[in-house]
Amino acid sequence: MNDSDEHEPKDRRTYPVHLRLEGRTVLVVGAGRTAVRRLERLLETGARIIVVAPEALPEIHELATAGLLELQLRPFQPADLLGVWMVHAVSEDAAQNDEVLALSRPQAGNGSGKPPLVCGDEGCSDGGDLLLPAAFDLGTATVSVGTGGTDFRKARVIKTVLKRQLESVTNAELVVIGADQRSLDVAALERVCRDAGEDRRLRSTLAALRPVDEFFVLNTCNRFEVYMIAGANPIVRELVVHGMRLHTIPPDRRYIHAGRDAFVHLSLVLSGAYANLFGETAIVQQVKEALERGRVAETAGPRLERYVTEALNIARRVRQAVMTGLETREAEDLCAARLANSRPSLDQETVLVIGTGAVGRAVVARLGDRPRKILWAFFRKSPPLEGLARDRIEVIGVDRVPEVLGGSDVIIVASGAKEPIIRAEHAPLLAGRRALVLDLSVPRGVDPALQSAAGVEVVHLQELVSCSRPSDVPGLVRLSEESARTESYRFMKEEAVCP
Repeated sequence: MNDSDEHEPKDRRTYPVHLRLEGRTVLVVGAGRTAVRRLERLLETGARIIVVAPEALPEIHELATAGLLELQLRPFQPADLLGVWMVHAVSEDAAQNDEVLALSRPQAGNGSGKPPLVCGDEGCSDGGDLLLPAAFDLGTATVSVGTGGTDFRKARVIKTVLKRQLESVTNAELVVIGADQRSLDVAALERVCRDAGEDRRLRSTLAALRPVDEFFVLNTCNRFEVYMIAGANPIVRELVVHGMRLHTIPPDRRYIHAGRDAFVHLSLVLSGAYANLFGETAIVQQVKEALERGRVAETAGPRLERYVTEALNIARRVRQAVMTGLETREAEDLCAARLANSRPSLDQETVLVIGTGAVGRAVVARLGDRPRKILWAFFRKSPPLEGLARDRIEVIGVDRVPEVLGGSDVIIVASGAKEPIIRAEHAPLLAGRRALVLDLSVPRGVDPALQSAAGVEVVHLQELVSCSRPSDVPGLVRLSEESARTESYRFMKEEAVCP
């Protein structure tokens, strides 16, 4: 600082800079607690450090014994400033610090040649040329907070908050927790799957967990998963397991993947390799919708969006490498095949489709104009009819299902409701009819007791799938896993550098 400083505007800001001290001589006047704090960072710079003080704390003695600095146990002398590039005036004696500051001024005539840069005591806003900020390291980055010497306590508070938050974001990684049909039968999946209301409660629980930066919930007929950006905190992961009620199934029937393993898992899910129907593509739309719900709720952000985008690219490459030429079938294809074999007069029949999600819409699109009439039942929002045979479709609320059951020849249930939509109590409405009921839902949308009670044919998704699996699904899955892991290497390497 110079004599004109007192005439400058009080709101003049300081100039942030990082100094290269390697090979330069740094003098520290004082050997108390403040000196110890300064030395913690000075020792990392490669500077030649000289500490001058009548007495020193044990920590500084240990550093001197280790050869990391030169300790001179005596009072400060003006000659100590000779050849010094920087001086830290951090004595416990304020008068001593003022003397060091005064002797370091260009006009002091101390014979030191070029005056050293002076760092004053932390409690003094005008104690030298340099004001050391509150700082911390984050990998190869250094983050510093300064207040121009006006409020060091505020700087430390901001530093502490920033450090905690940045460490949380930097150390956070993609994590997936869930269970799917590969290890659970239909009954077990029904126990862990959720209806929309329970999903909302789960989202509220996740939003309250501070270490979880972003998340979305994927709930389909094949799987129940949470994708999140979170740190490696086992307590948080266990809380999520309990929030999903996955603690009710054996640990080997659920999974927790993190980092690259989680990203590979997401890529394989999107490729259809982990689907009930190997290679099906409906899951792509389901993941996109789950991510969009997270965005709308402000729980999913740019990192999850980036992971999903990159996983979609890898999923496409996996499909090209493993599934090209392989006949893959979707749920709607299985329905169409079953109807072609068992309902030759479909053009004279009425089909009731319950559910307007990705599977329900695909079923309606696949049916086209084959049935005489399609009744399409929705739960909360009427579905758009663009691109569909709208002249054959009548959209109704799910509350009207009991009313139209008696006139339906084929009933296809593709809902995500927790309880069956078609129950045994509806048997009288179907009695005496040759109705075919196809249940594509998990949890089951049709009470299994309906078949014996009403004498109708009830076929669940698992039965349809078992008749159409490729001959070597395990081998195809292994090839898909190898392909996804290889393809994921480049992206995860970039992610480690730029999270």
